[in-house]
Amino acid sequence: MDRITAPALLINGADGYLVKRAYMQERYARIANLSVQILPGGHHPHLEDPEPCARLLAPFFAAEAR
Repeated sequence: MDRITAPALLINGADGYLVKRAYMQERYARIANLSVQILPGGHHPHLEDPEPCARLLAPFFAAEAR
């Protein structure tokens, strides 16, 4: 994970963690250009409420296209 340099966006549901948050935070810190967004909901926020996910994804992909 230390070698990942590309911009990355991780969208998680607040109630969707399968492992302890502290462990995941440690993992996230190893990715240089990672943006973590936590949305309300479970493990599948893109299925439970797709609009907030789309609002996060659109600018991320637009910035990467430039």
